[in-house]
Amino acid sequence: MQIVEYDEIREKLDEVKTSCNFLPDVTTEEGYEKSKRVALDVGKLLTALEKKRKDKKAYFLEGGKQVDSQAKTIAAELEQYQLPHKSAYKELDNLKKEREANRKAELERRVQEMRDLPGVMSDSDSAGVKMAMEAMQAEECLDFYEYSMQALEARNAARTALGVMFASKLKSEAEAVELEKLRADKAKRDQEAHEENIRREASAKAEQEAAAAKDREEQAKKELIMAKEEAAIAAENARLAEVARQAEARRIEDEAQAAREADKANISKVRGDIKTALMTLYGLDEDKAKQITLGLCRGDIPHSTVKY
Repeated sequence: MQIVEYDEIREKLDEVKTSCNFLPDVTTEEGYEKSKRVALDVGKLLTALEKKRKDKKAYFLEGGKQVDSQAKTIAAELEQYQLPHKSAYKELDNLKKEREANRKAELERRVQEMRDLPGVMSDSDSAGVKMAMEAMQAEECLDFYEYSMQALEARNAARTALGVMFASKLKSEAEAVELEKLRADKAKRDQEAHEENIRREASAKAEQEAAAAKDREEQAKKELIMAKEEAAIAAENARLAEVARQAEARRIEDEAQAAREADKANISKVRGDIKTALMTLYGLDEDKAKQITLGLCRGDIPHSTVKY
């Protein structure tokens, strides 16, 4: 049974076949649009075919299977022509999406790397921390595009944390070097004292009583020497701790002084800008502009504030 309602669409099959008998380069804008247009045109025919199939089937229940079969055959041929074009531009769409996702993921990874850097460097020595600090100082965050704000925040936080960590590492390493030196000196003295004890015990065999008295005397001297040495070590440790405390106090005071001076300079600049604006915009003389500026800054003028 020939379904005449499909003839209109059958007549267009050769035309569709001819228009689909190519596959342009969809990586170009022209090729992309052409394949997409072809796929959409074929899709319209498929839609029209489906509408006719449903309409015809409603009137010919007995011939329903034939209607479906012929429609399926025509649809399969249409889809055969449509598929290469549809697949081509869909593949490019997916590739573009994947590239964009990869680009964003890489930027997010770099930002996270800066956020994690202080934690990563926590077990490193001062030299390693210094290299990380230098890397963050050199990082200008010029190629983070839409992630520039997150990158700058992560970089600045890393700079601050690494600076504190570097100072702490230097202090700990200096203390470790000093402690190791003290331990080595004590070990050397202990070894020398041990060797001296052996020599004394060898000579004591000849004169037991005299040697015993002499040993007691020598032992007392050694204990006194060791006590003095331990006292000297304790005093030196206290001195080093005081030096470190004073250095830290000076650093804190220097930072506070720098902050006060910066605040003072900013206040002076803001007030100078206001005075200059009053003189330039309203033709006031310097004294009058200065009085108004001071009034604004003190809050004498209602409903007005000055932001430093």
